[in-house]
Amino acid sequence: MEKEYLTDIGFKKITEQLKALKGPGRKAVAEKLAKARSFGDLSENAEYDAAKHEQNILEKKIYALEDILSHATVVEKPTGKLNSVVVGARVLLEDQRNKAKINYNLVGSYEMELEQDNEDNVSVNSPVGKALVGKKVNELVEIQVPAGHFKYKVLKIE
Repeated sequence: MEKEYLTDIGFKKITEQLKALKGPGRKAVAEKLAKARSFGDLSENAEYDAAKHEQNILEKKIYALEDILSHATVVEKPTGKLNSVVVGARVLLEDQRNKAKINYNLVGSYEMELEQDNEDNVSVNSPVGKALVGKKVNELVEIQVPAGHFKYKVLKIE
């Protein structure tokens, strides 16, 4: 099993999400269940079935987030000058074919799942992330991914 990482920012986001699900989330589902129960016969009560289904989904999310927090290693955002790429670092790369610049934030896979809309994030467990870890400024990085073979130069690490 690969080691899982969370940046301190990702840890805070998961903790806040968990708090919201356990507090207001559970309260809202409990209110829906109580209202549905008031309609009487539970055997043919669509509102009750829907509320129980919602409760099941909520509890699964809570369990999944608690599991993430119990297994992940939390890394603080690096401060100061970095000598090499580490989890939590932001890396500026230059594509050696077309000289295009690309930025990546190196995060854990749990965090990738949380922030799927952040195109700058790359998982430390992905082929790109694995190739970047430990690289230094001006070092060339060769990455083999399903889309092909890429070669980048590390321009900046922060």
